[in-house]
Amino acid sequence: MAFIGVRLVLHWAHGIWARVPEISTLASLGVIVAVLLTVTLTSLRADRASRAGGRGRREPVCARLVGLCPAREPSHLQRCV
Repeated sequence: MAFIGVRLVLHWAHGIWARVPEISTLASLGVIVAVLLTVTLTSLRADRASRAGGRGRREPVCARLVGLCPAREPSHLQRCV
């Protein structure tokens, strides 16, 4: 998102000052695709590592902070012991 914001500001500034560089559409698409690929592969790798580690399903952070653990049925909460 920051890259897109910088690109928009540069595009605006180029209309006012000719010396401000513009980022081409092809370069923008390349950066966006690279970021999406990196994030997707990192997420898949982390998911695979967590499954291999046998951690299983953990309670949400907010439930741990207030001392609540999810019960067997998601609609109910019980106190952690």
